[in-house]
Amino acid sequence: MNTRMFLVVLAVVVVVLMSGFLAGLPNGVVEPVYAAACQPAHPLPCAPGYRTAAVDVEHYAETYTRPVEPDTGETVSITAYWNTALPLPCDEISETATVDVYWTGSAWALANKSTTTNITDIQVCSGDACGSQYDGHAWSFRLIARVTDPVVLVTGAYNIRQVVFTTTSVDDGYVIDENCDLSTAVSPTSQSWSATDAGSNGFECAFSCSNSGASMTILYE
Repeated sequence: MNTRMFLVVLAVVVVVLMSGFLAGLPNGVVEPVYAAACQPAHPLPCAPGYRTAAVDVEHYAETYTRPVEPDTGETVSITAYWNTALPLPCDEISETATVDVYWTGSAWALANKSTTTNITDIQVCSGDACGSQYDGHAWSFRLIARVTDPVVLVTGAYNIRQVVFTTTSVDDGYVIDENCDLSTAVSPTSQSWSATDAGSNGFECAFSCSNSGASMTILYE
């Protein structure tokens, strides 16, 4: 077989192998991105193989002088990135979940929760609030996401590197005055706000409201 014929056969084999691999990816996993950042395995393994990413979200008037309570809250996308440790160049996969967060008048709640193969759960935790159980107002919450770690594919083990929380829709709100009453109506200065949990806390194992991570402040005017 001459050199030209060998190269043609080799190219066909590579195409066939890659087609079979991509067809076998789990649902929700984006195909690997090559020459990406590397992520070593986290030193302390979690049982049964999950870690938690978190973001603290606050709502404030643009001057930061008064907190704001959203009318119906916001939609948040949660994109997790997993990377191999070796060999160089490393590979990357990602998945994106979405959820709506809103204040019911007495607690934060979730709606339209859409998880993925490896972002397996999303929960909201209470933050700063004032007033009584029946006439309360709030302006912050903690959102936590449970992610698989590591994700094991035929191409190797992918370790969680970062989780990016991004708002895609933010509703209007009302300033909370010093008496814990709703006062001036305000609108967000942007629909898109983002914060990244890069695991500075090690991406804790327990899926708990005590976990900390990134922070995000949504501003209104």
